[in-house]
Amino acid sequence: MKNVLTFAIIALLILAVLITYLGLQRDTIINPPVVTGVGFLVIAVVFVMLRKRL
Repeated sequence: MKNVLTFAIIALLILAVLITYLGLQRDTIINPPVVTGVGFLVIAVVFVMLRKRL
């Protein structure tokens, strides 16, 4: 279970960074890619906290 969570955390962090970076290339700061990237970061943090409890 920890290996699956570790893989999910790494994948979500990579996706979050890439999506947020691409979203920041637009004219406005608040746009759907940035919101999605921040959402992925929040999910990754939740997975980190869940992994520590197991």
